[in-house]
Amino acid sequence: MDIKQNILETIGNTPLIRLNKITRDFPCTVLAKVDYFNPGNSIKDRMAVKMVDVAEKEGKPISLLVVPATDVFEAIMVTAQRLDSSRVVCGLSNKLSADEQAKLTGDAWERLAEPRPRLMLEVCAPDGSIREYALGPHTPRLRAQDLELMHQLWLNITSDPRFSGAHHYHIVALALEELQRELTTEQRAQLLQKLQEEMNRPNQQ
Repeated sequence: MDIKQNILETIGNTPLIRLNKITRDFPCTVLAKVDYFNPGNSIKDRMAVKMVDVAEKEGKPISLLVVPATDVFEAIMVTAQRLDSSRVVCGLSNKLSADEQAKLTGDAWERLAEPRPRLMLEVCAPDGSIREYALGPHTPRLRAQDLELMHQLWLNITSDPRFSGAHHYHIVALALEELQRELTTEQRAQLLQKLQEEMNRPNQQ
């Protein structure tokens, strides 16, 4: 009888199954590696064990938290919430851009139960570059031209003595409320086209 000393010993060595019906006309043997026989029902069990093994060899302590989920982004956010984390560091997906990965992670953050933690997401690329994203409501990072435009609008409005007490945040609030209103009108398509054009412009700092 093959008795395992712990659950980790059951990871890997998953069976190879011969595919018969769908490959009956193939001139070769076709096998399927059945990794859902791993305790976590996934090939990711192998990666997790390897990551822990490498970290421990480097002398870094490891704590594991199992979060059942069918959505990897949801699993990351639930884990961060349970650990009361302030920062999440992820490797860049080989299927998604950093922006797409951040959007899906942000969507998962929106689905968390209250109170939701304020989180920074770091997406690390293989070339060593790092992209940072704030999840949830946060003060946006404005470009120099955005700040200048906001200031020029403020100067224009406060040149009228009636609005001498206006602050920059009043300008922003008015602009956002107008955008929110116009997005519910026939101007929506035109506004989104302008947004697309703005997104496609070279990023000026």
